[in-house]
Amino acid sequence: MSVQLANLEITNGTSQFYLGQSQRVWNLVNKYPIFAEIIQHPKIISAMEYLLGEDCILSFFYC
Repeated sequence: MSVQLANLEITNGTSQFYLGQSQRVWNLVNKYPIFAEIIQHPKIISAMEYLLGEDCILSFFYC
């Protein structure tokens, strides 16, 4: 799905490339509901709290 988003942003002229090699797709949570579901999944939250602590905050979600 992220490849499709990247291709769409290239087509729309909204893509951002860094050093001519990598492309970022921003605001994934706002583009497809599945990404909102992923970041709210109990196993994902549990893993992030284990790695980052219980007071962690999601501030960016892009690929």
